[in-house]
Amino acid sequence: MAATSLPQYLSAIGCRHTDVGLCSPCTGSADPGVFDFCPVVGKALSGYAKGRKASIPADQLLDYKVYLPAHVASAALDLVLAEVSASGSNPELLLLERDRCERLRGLMFLSFNFADFGRSDTHAAMLDDDVSLFGDGDLHFTHRKAKGLSGRVDASDWLWPADSCPDLLRAVAFWLRLRSLMRVLPGACALMWRLPWERAGFSTSRLRTVFANTLSSLNRCPPPGRKWSLHCIRAGPASECNALGIPLSRIRRQGGWGPKSDVPSKKYIDPSCPPSLEGRRFFDWLTPDGHLRRLGAA
Repeated sequence: MAATSLPQYLSAIGCRHTDVGLCSPCTGSADPGVFDFCPVVGKALSGYAKGRKASIPADQLLDYKVYLPAHVASAALDLVLAEVSASGSNPELLLLERDRCERLRGLMFLSFNFADFGRSDTHAAMLDDDVSLFGDGDLHFTHRKAKGLSGRVDASDWLWPADSCPDLLRAVAFWLRLRSLMRVLPGACALMWRLPWERAGFSTSRLRTVFANTLSSLNRCPPPGRKWSLHCIRAGPASECNALGIPLSRIRRQGGWGPKSDVPSKKYIDPSCPPSLEGRRFFDWLTPDGHLRRLGAA
């Protein structure tokens, strides 16, 4: 039986009990208006679904998500930097070539969100003013939906110091310059990833299309039977950081998880992810000895 069919059968069983005034074995309540399954049943359904997925042939696992490797985000960042070198002194020329500008947006979105653990507030709802570069080169990102916090956090809460990931900060600086030029165009808005000529109502659905088009332009695709989604942008950095030996406490901090959360280890970190040079490009500054290497380089 398909895992998606089980809830319907269980609901029918529950109704037979509540109709005669008995507690439903599925919800634990005699109230026919209670539809949520009790924890034991919920866990059983989840386990059954995982077991069914594991028994499906590999060539049918079309919706099986895997983490996005750092080499994909690194390739995107390289192309952003190539654009910076080509038009850094005249970024306004990009606005005359919409296709080129849209491609740059996708590359910038992918590389920035990978570095920032693909937080939900850096996706469709991100604003231009959420990111700023201080005079010393430090990047500050204002969190609007950080877990465990209400409202905006203190303005001193930066994410990346100037020497953390220089390539990324150079790309961000260029993109912010370009965004400031866009503000005077008709249709401009404060959303970081929406371009002025695009239709209003920029949503996560639209961003999925941007993500898919960017992967296509990079000529990168997941293994057969696997899938990359916006969720995988979050799993990628968590897995890459774990492979580099970065403490879980720092992974939680950078990913916006609570200080005691087990979500990263249970849902995002893939322990099979090997350490990589591309992962180190983004996250070496978070490793236990990364600070000493940066001091030595200075």
